Amino acid sequence: MVTKFTSNLLENTVVEKQFSQDVGTTTGLTWGMRGGFVVLADTVTTIADSTTVLTDDDTNYIYISLISTPVLAVALSIPGNDAIMLYSIVTASGVISSITPWRTRLTSLNSSTL
Repeated sequence: MVTKFTSNLLENTVVEKQFSQDVGTTTGLTWGMRGGFVVLADTVTTIADSTTVLTDDDTNYIYISLISTPVLAVALSIPGNDAIMLYSIVTASGVISSITPWRTRLTSLNSSTL
């Protein structure tokens, strides 16, 4: 039983880190994010760690686009139903002023539910 608990704990920890902010690469208007994986139509796609430059003085939406091959994307408006929302990030005067995580449904998954 202890082995199973440890295994589930490790699985959940890995899933919780997927698509989380990478504070080591986040600075100014640069958003750093850890990668993860997405399963779409029984195909696993790995999305690598990345950085993206945010638009200043606006709300930026970070999401995974599910059109064709899943990719990380950023937009200035909320994307449609073909996306998995990750964060909304408000910027002002060249810095990130607020971060709202939307990725809670990802953290509730583990390998037994995939």
